[in-house]
Amino acid sequence: MAKILVIEDEFQIRLNLQMMLKAEGHDVAQAANGKEGLVQLAKNRPDLVLCDVMMPELDGFGVIEAVRANPDNADLPFVFLTALDDRASMRRGMNLGADDFLNKPFTRDELLVAIGSRLAKHQRTLEAVSSRMYVSGLNGNFETAGLNMYYSPADSDLGVSVEAYRWGGVNGDSTEYSPLAR
Repeated sequence: MAKILVIEDEFQIRLNLQMMLKAEGHDVAQAANGKEGLVQLAKNRPDLVLCDVMMPELDGFGVIEAVRANPDNADLPFVFLTALDDRASMRRGMNLGADDFLNKPFTRDELLVAIGSRLAKHQRTLEAVSSRMYVSGLNGNFETAGLNMYYSPADSDLGVSVEAYRWGGVNGDSTEYSPLAR
């Protein structure tokens, strides 16, 4: 299943989330505050982040700002867990890039549906991007600095692998490609 990072300062909630998610087959990492969460994320990028909003050290808003500031994490599914129920906090989180909000207390089913829908949406997005990149690559639209990029959706976990090929012809008129020397 998925690798999920739980960032929650309340020990009992964090433990309950870990046990529930492990029972569903997920690999779970945990952190007691936002700073620890960012360290965990840097060590081993999860498939999804569940993050409390109000925490010591670094709150959830600070966490998502740091996460979204890294281009490698721009598409990482991020779900806030919060006791805040005001519209301004929810809007702030969404504006910072949150994918979902679960208001505490939430049920097991609400949590699992939120996780499932975020992971499914992320997978659909990856597949759509991969498909577009593959088709564009076949049409020769990936010329950058004299390189053509070929994308093969069947070659990697994310559905995208990249191999650079140098144009093999004279004056760029050949249809043959050769792999770049590494």
